[in-house]
Amino acid sequence: MAIVKAVASAAMGVLLVYAGVGELRDWFRARSRLLRVPGVTVGSEEVLGRGPGVHNRSARFRFTTDQGKVIDKESSFYSFPGPKPGKRVTVSYDPERPWESAEIAWVARMKVLFSPLLAGGGIAFLVLAATYL
Repeated sequence: MAIVKAVASAAMGVLLVYAGVGELRDWFRARSRLLRVPGVTVGSEEVLGRGPGVHNRSARFRFTTDQGKVIDKESSFYSFPGPKPGKRVTVSYDPERPWESAEIAWVARMKVLFSPLLAGGGIAFLVLAATYL
């Protein structure tokens, strides 16, 4: 049973470290190029648990890049009841990859701030896995 706990803890640890470090890596690579532009929420998308009684929504926002391209994107942050269409937001994005990197500015900031905690939690799981062996 200890081996199963060790493997499960190690797998969770690797996953958390990978997610936390990956988010930080992407931010560090793009931070000198990031631009902030005004945007607007244009609706919401139902995410997670599309069953009865579960209504988590993610903002769909629209912004115009400095090259003049209009981009619609879904935020990685979700909540209930969800955003109201027409709300003005600030969007940060990497001009080299606007489709992949665009995010509402405060959400992007929170992801960067919480990434070390996520990686730290992963390290804690790895330490826990080592204690099972």
